Amino acid sequence: MILLGEFMTDINMGIFTANLAPARCIYATSESLRISHHHFNGVLLGDFIRGLAAARLKAPARKPPSRPETTEEPYQLRPDDPITIRRLVARLNLALDETMVVIADPGDALFASSELVIHRQTEFISPAYYTSMGFAVPAALGVMVARPNLRPMVLVGDGPFR
Repeated sequence: MILLGEFMTDINMGIFTANLAPARCIYATSESLRISHHHFNGVLLGDFIRGLAAARLKAPARKPPSRPETTEEPYQLRPDDPITIRRLVARLNLALDETMVVIADPGDALFASSELVIHRQTEFISPAYYTSMGFAVPAALGVMVARPNLRPMVLVGDGPFR
């Protein structure tokens, strides 16, 4: 696994449940480079990335994970019921299709979005780091420029707008 500029925090590492084997990782930041258990000083991140790109490495062929089975009841509109996170997520799941990308701000929006069923492997974007609050709205603009064929579903709370 190659980790470029990654913050090794409890949030980014699934409260450290990721169980990444250091012997099978390359960890590069602006301050350090570690390949397996070996540390290399003085290697600039940009130089490392250019060297990595020049190597033209090929990822091993793997079968993508199967789509999770849903055990939820089909969503039914109930205007007199209170809005709950569970019902909101169920309704958002109905709207999601292969033409959409989910962009979630850190915090409650990100935690709720973990219950969404994404239709393609790369169509979910979130920084998962609280100092990145306010990321989702400009990220949606970036998605619309970079991938105009996708429609963003932006999940954001009121925190980034303060």
